[in-house]
Amino acid sequence: MQKTNWWAVLVAVVAQQALGFFWYSRALFAEVWMAGIDKRPEDLAPTPGPFALAFLAAVVLATGTAWVLQHTGRTGVKQGMFVGLGIGIAFTMPPVLVHEAFLGYPDVVLAIDGAKELVGAIIAGAILGAWPRQAT
Repeated sequence: MQKTNWWAVLVAVVAQQALGFFWYSRALFAEVWMAGIDKRPEDLAPTPGPFALAFLAAVVLATGTAWVLQHTGRTGVKQGMFVGLGIGIAFTMPPVLVHEAFLGYPDVVLAIDGAKELVGAIIAGAILGAWPRQAT
């Protein structure tokens, strides 16, 4: 039996955080996303709470993905990406889309946020699939 490689989980968490930083930067979707939620940069003063929650969510996603990979025997980047794709479609995107739809956000915000969750799950799956698990 293999056990979770916590270094791989940590790298997957850092990768998800980096994705979020880049995804919501001016280089990608910041302008459109802020317009969609009717906010300006000064309205979004950084406070530690949302960042801590994002980090915790990334830990849960990476740990859960590692567990699925371990229990299905999937290994390698490609299989990890497919597991991440399935997790993204089945578990991470739907709640984001539903909650934001009920908040009345426009489709562009749902697309940006949903796609970020999907890409994050795929990246986590790729990292965890590629990284060898530790033997018990």
